[in-house]
Amino acid sequence: MAGTNDVQAFIPSIWSKRTQLMKREKSIIYAIANFEEREGLKFGAEVFRPFMMDDLEINQYTRGKDGKEQTLKTMPEKLLIDQENEITVYIDTNDQIQSKYTIEKEFSERASNLLVANEDGRFLEEILFAEYSLDGGVVNKTNVADLLSESKDELSINNVEDKELIVVGPSKLMGAIELNAIKDGFNLADSTLKNGFAGTFLGLECYKNNHLPHTTKLSKVPADGDSIKINGVKITFKTTPAAAGEVKVGANLQASIENANKVLLGATEDSATGKALADEDRKKVKRVRAKIILTGASEAHVFTSGKARIELTGFASEKTYVYAMVGKKKTIDCVIQDMPEIQQNKAEKRKGYFYMATDLFGVKAFKEGRERMLKLKMEA
Repeated sequence: MAGTNDVQAFIPSIWSKRTQLMKREKSIIYAIANFEEREGLKFGAEVFRPFMMDDLEINQYTRGKDGKEQTLKTMPEKLLIDQENEITVYIDTNDQIQSKYTIEKEFSERASNLLVANEDGRFLEEILFAEYSLDGGVVNKTNVADLLSESKDELSINNVEDKELIVVGPSKLMGAIELNAIKDGFNLADSTLKNGFAGTFLGLECYKNNHLPHTTKLSKVPADGDSIKINGVKITFKTTPAAAGEVKVGANLQASIENANKVLLGATEDSATGKALADEDRKKVKRVRAKIILTGASEAHVFTSGKARIELTGFASEKTYVYAMVGKKKTIDCVIQDMPEIQQNKAEKRKGYFYMATDLFGVKAFKEGRERMLKLKMEA
């Protein structure tokens, strides 16, 4: 495609459209989410459901007598639209480029990849709240069919409708399915071009995704000198933090976790509770949405969206587990911006422009959704 070397010729609306088209092709959200609540898209807005539908009871009807009244639980649930992401780049007008199409394509592809990874990760985090669970241990081609059949049985026992059932799993699970069903021509080659859809197995629509929840248990409360390394990025608990990546040992487990998460989730300035990571290290942990989650009064796990190399020092060695989902389509509600907004802003006292891509969304597995999915725990 013919182009120009003038950066000012870039049209943000074209970038926005291209970014959205790429997101729609890659993100699993557009394939399996429930979008019934999309009309309320506004940052800080809440999708409010005033009651929780409990199991209904079938009673024998007696003519001439009142029906047996059943009360709905009035425990409200809310989906908060609180996720707003931005990617900002600066391009100077002196920069020489080969064509408008080249830079537009490169920016759109990188932006869409980052947005998809972050939004898919947040969306799939809701799997952890599934009503039913099954520990699959080590999954391979020999046992994968039995595990998925057992998952379907568990859903059936709990009266989950046997229609539009799906499995969302990591590469390891999909590889086991492929090896098991290779005689039937099951093929994962084009899954990335179809929102992760990889084929059908045992009546389940199979979706491959690399941003599923991964957890690694911390065997004790962090003490001075203990450390967690995530994809080579080190977080060290210290009584008095001094170097990059060091965080203060808190008065209790929750305080220590809060101090660590401030650094992991993107703090760019040092504080008394933690020292900021170097820029490149901060990017590495944010790409996998790394954080520490409190899972009990005295228990915590390292959490990542997608597989990461976790190394523990001072803690007992622990396995990392990944959670796949077996259940109905549309069990997780999502409100998401149709078209990412891309703004072009003139940089003061410079010859170039800032280009900012923003995307807005919210996600929630309501009670009726949680009751229609099972989390399948397996070794990563």
